[in-house]
Amino acid sequence: MICDPRRNIITALIAGRAVNPQSKLAAFRAISGPNRTSTLADTAGLGEDLIQRDIYEALDWLLMRQNAIEKKLADRHLKNGSFVLYDLKFPLV
Repeated sequence: MICDPRRNIITALIAGRAVNPQSKLAAFRAISGPNRTSTLADTAGLGEDLIQRDIYEALDWLLMRQNAIEKKLADRHLKNGSFVLYDLKFPLV
């Protein structure tokens, strides 16, 4: 899939949130360790050695890029008179 482990973690978290909205801790438990309950980790190329700190480091990495990501999405999808719905956590275009 994608080479950067942080991207792989974020991909698994986003997909997991779309399929089964839950807390970050519950999402971590679903994709980590030998008793994980989701195949998202395998699909995203994550090993069983994932630790909770990896999740938070990936989220921090994503947060540092949030403005650039939102700008690229806006440039690509928003035209004059476009309508945007904004959640407290993330934009929906």
